[in-house]
Amino acid sequence: DSALQLVPVEVLQEGTGVPLVCVHEGHGQSYAYRVLGDHLDCPIIGINQIPQNGEAEPDSIRGMATNYADRLQAIYAEGPYNLLGWSFGGPVAHQLAIELRRRGCVVHRVVLLDPTLSVNGHNQAVYDESQVTSRLLERILRYSEIDIPDQAEPLTYQQAEELIHQQGKFAEFVLPPQPLLEFAVRNHVVNQALRRNHVPDVFDGDVVIFSATQAGDDQNDPCHPQDWRPYVAGDITVHPVDCGHDELMTPE
Repeated sequence: DSALQLVPVEVLQEGTGVPLVCVHEGHGQSYAYRVLGDHLDCPIIGINQIPQNGEAEPDSIRGMATNYADRLQAIYAEGPYNLLGWSFGGPVAHQLAIELRRRGCVVHRVVLLDPTLSVNGHNQAVYDESQVTSRLLERILRYSEIDIPDQAEPLTYQQAEELIHQQGKFAEFVLPPQPLLEFAVRNHVVNQALRRNHVPDVFDGDVVIFSATQAGDDQNDPCHPQDWRPYVAGDITVHPVDCGHDELMTPE
């Protein structure tokens, strides 16, 4: 299974100083944060949604944060830490900051990139595996400038492969292995349920939010930074970014 090639905690970049801990997005993988290495010289640590040493699958974002705090403390016992979470990773990073502070650890900074929160009627939609698969494949193909014809049914992995062949791009572009894609889809389906059921605790520090201002074809409502006000005791600094949700973590 290609998904098993992922490790629970991944060093995305070696460096010096306070580590930046990056929590996976809704598909359970932290690879998107690698682009930050072009701009930062600190260690960049990615947390992936794969069990470590027999961990039970968490049934809540709080349980997820507890697991991830254990993993971090095995590497950096007391911190300090800087935490970053994009999309679904936002509420997880927020809860992780609370858990680390509860343990007496130092959390210097919490940065959330277009964090998705299911409160006030936002982000309540439910997508099944075929829909999630289709949207993920469409995103991958569009980033590679592969045209996708309109069709009534969700796009499948086999159809995506055919489009790549038909447009003569097979030599330069290959889809992620199907088991890895299925792993990402399963995580997304699980995580949308975890997010809908999550009411955050209150973080006793400051939070920085980068909010995408353009509508995209992602599966989330637009970010509503004001939704976070009840869950942050300190200051919330909001930076609007002129891009879509998915574009926040592209190299540009």
